[in-house]
Amino acid sequence: TRPDSVSGWQGIYFNYSSPASELAYCVIERATFHGIRVDQSSPNIHDCAIRRNTSATGASSFGAGIYSNSPLTLRHCTISDNVVSAYAWSPTGRGGGICSSGALQLFDCVISRNSVSATASAGYGATYALGGGLYADSAAVTMQRCMVVDNTAAATPYWGGRNSSGAGIYSKNRFGACNTIIARNQTLSGSGNHGSGVYVGGGDAVLLNCTI
Repeated sequence: TRPDSVSGWQGIYFNYSSPASELAYCVIERATFHGIRVDQSSPNIHDCAIRRNTSATGASSFGAGIYSNSPLTLRHCTISDNVVSAYAWSPTGRGGGICSSGALQLFDCVISRNSVSATASAGYGATYALGGGLYADSAAVTMQRCMVVDNTAAATPYWGGRNSSGAGIYSKNRFGACNTIIARNQTLSGSGNHGSGVYVGGGDAVLLNCTI
């Protein structure tokens, strides 16, 4: 975390790190880019709280809690109160809690009260807010015994179109969940809302013994 007198802390960065890298029993909070960034690495992350991080980088903002471009497994982690906000002519916000383009596995995790917003500054450009809790771009997501609750996605256009999708989970590939609760997630755009709990576009969805 960072003290109140310090600004600009950008979290924990795994950059081509050793396969034996581990992050456990830690609190990652108040970073201003990503709480955890994983680049070409596969750290062992478990029993952590990733919370109150922000990503507000302009036209494309993403992954305030965790951003990963590599296969990643999380166990017994809480990802909460992270905020992505995009602001531009045609902005896109993705993955308030987690944004991943690698295969993602979650076991006994809680993803809660994360938000993604996109606000157009002017013009007719489209506005996208995708995956308040979790945004998965191009690889499969599986979760077991997880809770995805109270996450939001809100797109606010100037004149153009809007798209708020997957306030809880937005997946562009295969999505699987077992013994998981997905509840009270909200898309907040008035129109152009899709899949407040789960949005899957481009892959299969398999849900077993889940509550939505």
